[in-house]
Amino acid sequence: MLLAAVVLSAAATQAASAAWYVNGTVLTGTAALATTASVAEHVKLKAGGVTVECTVSTLTTAGGEIKSPNKLAASKITFNECKGSGSCTVPSSIATVPVTAELTEQSLQDTATFTPQSGTLFATIKYEGATCALAGTQPLTGKMTAKLPSGEEEETLQEVKANILEKSGELKLGSSAAEFKGAALLKLGQ
Repeated sequence: MLLAAVVLSAAATQAASAAWYVNGTVLTGTAALATTASVAEHVKLKAGGVTVECTVSTLTTAGGEIKSPNKLAASKITFNECKGSGSCTVPSSIATVPVTAELTEQSLQDTATFTPQSGTLFATIKYEGATCALAGTQPLTGKMTAKLPSGEEEETLQEVKANILEKSGELKLGSSAAEFKGAALLKLGQ
């Protein structure tokens, strides 16, 4: 099975939108995503002078699916082998709340804007360490915009790449603006 976010175009005066294609056909209904996705770029979260890096080669999803025409959802995305920088320690596994994403056309590549299914809370991360600047449980809130670099091509593995900068204000960890970088290769379940 192939998975892709391909741009559909209408008349030049109308807004174009993205849609999922599976085996050359526009998806109607839903299709399950595989429960693991290969990590193409390790996840890094920076805020308040502290970096969390998750170095595992795969991430796991629970309840992941693509939905017609341009949605993606998961009941949980889990990042493993996570470590804090300096004197800060964090849990080795960090999981999101249920999330959804909507694909939109952005000229040569599509974007997916991820949001929590309810409210603005993506996850909570417990920071520990006597001199850790973010000590305590911190909420990760906001939205995350990711790019699908080969979104206009039907691919077996579809890369979803996030590069959110602090100055964008899209994401916060506690009261600090956050930076989030990473990429994963999504595929359909068997």
